[in-house]
Amino acid sequence: MTSSFGYRLKELRKEKRLSQEELGSIIGVAQSTLGSYERETREPSIEGILQLAHYFEVSVDYLLGNSDLRESAEQAHPKGTYDLHQLFHDNDIILYGRTLSEDEKQRLLDISLGLFYR
Repeated sequence: MTSSFGYRLKELRKEKRLSQEELGSIIGVAQSTLGSYERETREPSIEGILQLAHYFEVSVDYLLGNSDLRESAEQAHPKGTYDLHQLFHDNDIILYGRTLSEDEKQRLLDISLGLFYR
């Protein structure tokens, strides 16, 4: 079960043994603002959410309580690194202006695998 943004923020702050005042100073907000975030009576801007996720080295989804996977995308897959199977199945693949069907994407993936694993 996932947790709320306020709970996750407080959990992460305490893991780093930071007071609200200390974390507020790091990210440039008042202690009272940070307390409001944790109580969920106020929401940070998108920029603030990104800054918090970056500071705590967690994914935005984790911070917002949408996922239990803590690692950020950069940690899971360094920039420029793609899982070919996931890339094919999570995205539309266009070849000569035509979107490939799921069967066609699977055939293309099978051919690619055959080239490397004979």
